[in-house]
Amino acid sequence: MKRTERPEILDHLEMVDLKEFAIRMGVCPNTVRNWIATCKLVEGEHFFHTGRIYRFPWGPEFVSRLMQSLALERPSVRPRMRGRQGNKGRLQLRP
Repeated sequence: MKRTERPEILDHLEMVDLKEFAIRMGVCPNTVRNWIATCKLVEGEHFFHTGRIYRFPWGPEFVSRLMQSLALERPSVRPRMRGRQGNKGRLQLRP
């Protein structure tokens, strides 16, 4: 394939920028940046990055694959803390 040719998979996908991708996903653009920073979105698989511009493919197959990969992530569980008794006690983990 020549450098100027596009892969066939991209022919039926619309390319959107970061702001439009966030709107379509129903999240804030900073959330998308956080997904990129924490490697939930992988460059070359979920988006393309050129300079300061992020481009995301958008199509039914891509969205379903993306939602499956994001659904596999388990949310982190923070330990529940017991409150202080007055101002005398130390914080303790609840069972």
